Amino acid sequence: MTRAPMKLLAAASLLMLAACSQPKVPEDHFYRLTSAAPQSADVKLKGAIEVHRFVADGLTANRPIVYTGGAGSNQLQAYHYHFWSEPPAIMLQNALANYLRRANLATSVVTPELRLEPEYIATGKIIRFEQITGGTPGIAVEVELSLKETGSGKLIHFGHYTVEQAASDPSIGTAVGQISQAMNSIYARYLADIRSKR
Repeated sequence: MTRAPMKLLAAASLLMLAACSQPKVPEDHFYRLTSAAPQSADVKLKGAIEVHRFVADGLTANRPIVYTGGAGSNQLQAYHYHFWSEPPAIMLQNALANYLRRANLATSVVTPELRLEPEYIATGKIIRFEQITGGTPGIAVEVELSLKETGSGKLIHFGHYTVEQAASDPSIGTAVGQISQAMNSIYARYLADIRSKR
């Protein structure tokens, strides 16, 4: 074999090795909320509460975790490799149902899949559900929660809840932990607001 073909073969081998040694693609990471135990009390509402799926728009409706550059920033972005275990609208619905069930707020707390005729309907809307990465890192959570009596159509409670917290570091793990704490705090306030009206 002449020298020129040997050089071509060596170059081709090097190219193939370079193609095989590309940087490893980052792995996907999935996160779920952790729930705190609510303060239980005697049953206050007779009948079933049905917790509906939360309303969520735009990036917040999807599983990638949303972040913004700073408190005053209007630009939202989503991570490519960090996801919620479920879409936030479903995740917060299930978390609220579990919270109210453990708090013993009503005779039963269900979701629409059971196809019951509930005495009450709980609904929620996600406005902000994001990590803040620029400036002072932290999180921002903002939701609306309501409870309606189905028979009369009476609105028992409507509340707008906001939590913004600074973080000790800008990591995803810290942000997820803070968002969990924020939602537990919001659910506790929602529960107290309902009980105060009964």
